[in-house]
Amino acid sequence: ALALGASVNGEKDWLFSRQTARDMLTPQIADWGLGVTLAEKPEGVVFSHTGKLPGYRAVWYASADGQSGACVMTNGENGGLLWTEILTAIGNTYGWSFGATEERVALELTEDQAAKFVGDYRASGTVATVSAQGKELWIQTQPALFPRTRLYVASATRAFLGLGDWVTMTTDADGRPQTLEVSPGVIATKEKPN
Repeated sequence: ALALGASVNGEKDWLFSRQTARDMLTPQIADWGLGVTLAEKPEGVVFSHTGKLPGYRAVWYASADGQSGACVMTNGENGGLLWTEILTAIGNTYGWSFGATEERVALELTEDQAAKFVGDYRASGTVATVSAQGKELWIQTQPALFPRTRLYVASATRAFLGLGDWVTMTTDADGRPQTLEVSPGVIATKEKPN
């Protein structure tokens, strides 16, 4: 990751030519570069990548200037819960916005409002199931993009997972979600009840 940052800044051609590194850090589809997720932060462009194998989860982040980065590898299926805490601690310690705590405020839903979100949302090969337990919303996906987690509604177009990731949504005139972007580029459409 740091070598990619160094290559894009012309310091060294460790792994990639300067042009290849720049192409990797140029948005291609939504917030995806070539093989990495991109985010614009106060300190500049930050790129990241996650990985998983049965029993393992990993994530790394780095700044495009090649000056900062972090990698967390876990030996558990729920490693995403752990790496969120670790990256938050690192971000807060070093003053990096890409790992720092971001205050999020969830709307207080009634049981009727929560019920509007319940259902299966389908994208090619992925089904996201939203369920309600009273006023609480829960989401899980098949195949598992992340472990079953709480879903918090922040506005008419945004929600966030208990893992910290944002979910973008579209709603109809009655406030019923029609689509959820459950992972970058994975937009799931709500199935009509039978």
